[in-house]
Amino acid sequence: MKKRTIILWGGIALYLIIVLIAVSTNRNSVICNNIEVKFNDTSSVRLMDQKELVGLLEKIEGKILGEKMSNINIAKLEDGLNSNPLIETAELFKTIDGVLKVSIQQRNPIVRIYTDSLSYYIDNFGNILPLPAKYRPRVLLVNGNIKHKSRTITDVFEIAKFINNDEFWMAQIEQIYVNEKFEFELVPRVGAHSIYFGNAEDIEAKFNKLLALYQLGFQSLDWNKYKEINLKFENQVVCIK
Repeated sequence: MKKRTIILWGGIALYLIIVLIAVSTNRNSVICNNIEVKFNDTSSVRLMDQKELVGLLEKIEGKILGEKMSNINIAKLEDGLNSNPLIETAELFKTIDGVLKVSIQQRNPIVRIYTDSLSYYIDNFGNILPLPAKYRPRVLLVNGNIKHKSRTITDVFEIAKFINNDEFWMAQIEQIYVNEKFEFELVPRVGAHSIYFGNAEDIEAKFNKLLALYQLGFQSLDWNKYKEINLKFENQVVCIK
């Protein structure tokens, strides 16, 4: 009885070894037949599409479709995608049926800097993003007297971040102009006036003053009569006809 038990378990062990070898051999011979890309962005802003993403993968690794799955270097592909300035995070894995799955989190641009010599985006973390090859996300536009890598860019980012975090201001403010004093003027979508913002100090207080004017003052006044709203002064708003 004991001898039969030993033979039985020996047979099971041999069978398992054969199955594992067969599975391993089969996995090594599986061909990549598809690349599935999933964009995990909560924002509607698009920086690239699936075709462009596959092109990036092929620049990093070479031909992928039709190649053995065992020859595809996942770590190399992830490192390559994560070094792309338009991509925040990238995760890849293989399936046993020959599919390379790619999960992408794109960066979230909140403002576009536009000068005579260059143009680029800044994302919600303050990273500078180059212009995408195909898409031009419609975000807050900034132009005027701008010097790259200056205090002005830092100030622009702080104002843009505040606007981007508020649905009302995102809908109302479409442009920031940097004047010759390196102070800021806001261009609204609604109304013929410009908004003189001044410097980037007391950002929230200035927007609160402007909101109070919109909600209270302009209920009884025709805001199209005014060409400028000045928020620069403390505890007051100056409207110029």
